Amino acid sequence: MKQKTVGGASLEEAPLQLMSLESPLYSLEKKRTFFTRDLKEERCSAYFVHLFASWCGPCIPELTDFRESKLLDFLEENHVCPLFIAFKDEEKQLISLVERSKLSSFFKENLYMTSGEDFLLSFKTTKIPETFIFDKEGLLQKHYVGAQDWKKELYRRQLLDIIP
Repeated sequence: MKQKTVGGASLEEAPLQLMSLESPLYSLEKKRTFFTRDLKEERCSAYFVHLFASWCGPCIPELTDFRESKLLDFLEENHVCPLFIAFKDEEKQLISLVERSKLSSFFKENLYMTSGEDFLLSFKTTKIPETFIFDKEGLLQKHYVGAQDWKKELYRRQLLDIIP
């Protein structure tokens, strides 16, 4: 059986559980504070969590890449719940970026903001962009550091390996 790893460490050594994170998120669509433990109510086959910011240079082209690569369609077709979490952002700037990236319709329900360093630390990181893939139970399965080329088929295959 192949050992699952995150950055070279086994998942047993570095367990990160999405449902246990206590840092609040702000939902732009619902205009309310949200906690990841609320995800237990969702019917998701996995969770795609992407940390970014409108002021982050590598983050901006990556947002367009999500659309152009059709990855967002793939997530929806496979019942993978996406959370796009903007770190230390202004709501106005964030909405402008989403509109420029032509992602308004997709991000409408999937865009969240957080203001505290605690949130990044709860993900055991201090950098953006980063992407985390959690299984249905909320356990970390994959972790990508930095901007990725989401057009590669590799990412879809890795997600399919996680989806039950």
